[in-house]
Amino acid sequence: MGEIRRAYNFTEPGESELEINMYGEVVESVPVDWWTGKAKEGMYICEKDFLEDLDKYKEKDRITVRINSVGGDLYAGLAIANRMKELKA
Repeated sequence: MGEIRRAYNFTEPGESELEINMYGEVVESVPVDWWTGKAKEGMYICEKDFLEDLDKYKEKDRITVRINSVGGDLYAGLAIANRMKELKA
């Protein structure tokens, strides 16, 4: 229990291109078990981690995003969407 796997990945098919695949639950922060205080096992797109990773690619000219998510936190999703709108691509 407590294994956290990143539920998104970034690939660069070309020098100025980026492809983002998202396939987990969007959360503001990784949920923790109330009894143990340990992170819950699962596939989470954590807002802070995702945005930090996205910043590394902000100069790309073309970005393709593929989302296969069960949903999650509305406000975390909006923060991610708004940051993507601010990108140059």
